[in-house]
Amino acid sequence: MTLLTGNDGSLYLGNQRIAPVSDWTLARNAPAKAYVANDTGGWHARVGGAKDGSGTFRLQVTKGVACPVAEADAVTLRLYADRSGANRYDVPAVIDRIDIAMDISGDTLVVLAVRFSANGPIVARGILTKP
Repeated sequence: MTLLTGNDGSLYLGNQRIAPVSDWTLARNAPAKAYVANDTGGWHARVGGAKDGSGTFRLQVTKGVACPVAEADAVTLRLYADRSGANRYDVPAVIDRIDIAMDISGDTLVVLAVRFSANGPIVARGILTKP
C-alpha cells in the first residue's frame, strides 16, 4: 500500500468547489490474490486484485458555518502534490467519518478531519502518472 501526502487540495460536490482542503493522505492498494494451479509447481502464484483507495483530509472552517459535507456524501477530491496544480490526484470518494476539533480558547477556527473511501478510479495527473 502506498501512502501519499500533501497539503493542498479542493473538495467538490458535483462540479461545484465547496471547500479548500488543508492537508491530506491517500492510500492506494490492490491486494494480490493467491492461487495454486497445475502450472505453478505447487507454489502460490499471484494475480493483482481489485484496486481501492482511502484516506483523510482536513477542512478548516469558522464557527457558525455549516459543515460542507456529511457522512455517506459522494464527493470529488482534487489532491495537489505541489503548487503547480498540474500534479494531482482526482478522487471520487464517499465520506466515511467526520471528526470535529474546536479551539476551546474562543478562537473561531474549527478543524474537520474527514475520512473517505474511493468511489471509483483514482486518476493521477501530471508527473504522478505512470509512464
